[in-house]
Amino acid sequence: MTPESDFLRNYFNYFTEVEEHFQRARGTALFLMSPLDWALVETWKNAGVPLEAVLRGIDAPSRSGAAAG
Repeated sequence: MTPESDFLRNYFNYFTEVEEHFQRARGTALFLMSPLDWALVETWKNAGVPLEAVLRGIDAPSRSGAAAG
């Protein structure tokens, strides 16, 4: 693989992981991310936010709701 193809694979894997995690968190495969969601994910990716931090952030609202109720 070339460095460019490695970059593209990692770039799209980041987005795929985030999208799939959103779907699992919402409990539906029908959930579609909006263009604004995609732009936000791209901002995180370009800023170097680790994927694990993003995935934990997606889970945070459900954890805090479970603790409150």
